[in-house]
Amino acid sequence: MLVRPPLTAALALTLGLNVACKGGDSSGDSGATDDSTASEFHPNVPEGYEYKWDTDGCGEDGDNTQVYRLAEGSSTAEGTLQMTERWYWFFGGDWEDDCIDTIVYEGDRVSAGLLSQLGLSENEEGYDTMMTKSEDGCPALNYLYLWDHPDAKEVEYGDPLEQPTLVVFDTLSPSGNFNVDNAIIVNMAYEVSSNSYSLASNYGRGVFAPEEGSTEPPSTYTWESDDCYGY
Repeated sequence: MLVRPPLTAALALTLGLNVACKGGDSSGDSGATDDSTASEFHPNVPEGYEYKWDTDGCGEDGDNTQVYRLAEGSSTAEGTLQMTERWYWFFGGDWEDDCIDTIVYEGDRVSAGLLSQLGLSENEEGYDTMMTKSEDGCPALNYLYLWDHPDAKEVEYGDPLEQPTLVVFDTLSPSGNFNVDNAIIVNMAYEVSSNSYSLASNYGRGVFAPEEGSTEPPSTYTWESDDCYGY
């Protein structure tokens, strides 16, 4: 299966998570449990997201594909970044068709000048990484189609995912202080040709946690993001 987004909305981020509340009515006798009506959550949904994620597809008719992403990683004082991001695909049909891919980003910090060229001068950190799939739970997906990449048609079934990607963090407020709860905005820039990038702004929201007393790396990061893709 190749998931193709609308041509006008490649990697458009839906910032608000759809809330899917599944399960029986909690009213009544709390001391009695009816196993026959016990809620059953999708087995691919991680703990804590059972009531946050919509696993039944998306779009007006619920016939599009919903994907959620959770990422965690760290940077070093020397300027390297390592992130692991899991993509949870929900196609809206039988649960056994849904799958999880694990993607790794590894690379080195870039100059503030490059961020300025991309219109991201207010972002404090950017890393030139290679995006690779480390665990292939969804082997039939062609990720280059998600970005309208010019090489998408050249990718064949089973080819590895290797995509140069800038991972950019807006970690601080304009005054140089931490945002509330150390919140960050994650931006991505996908290289589609030599020194040419397709920018995905507001790709995700997360948390920036440098060492105590510092606003600079080394740090740990987490982020979340989601999209609805049409066929």
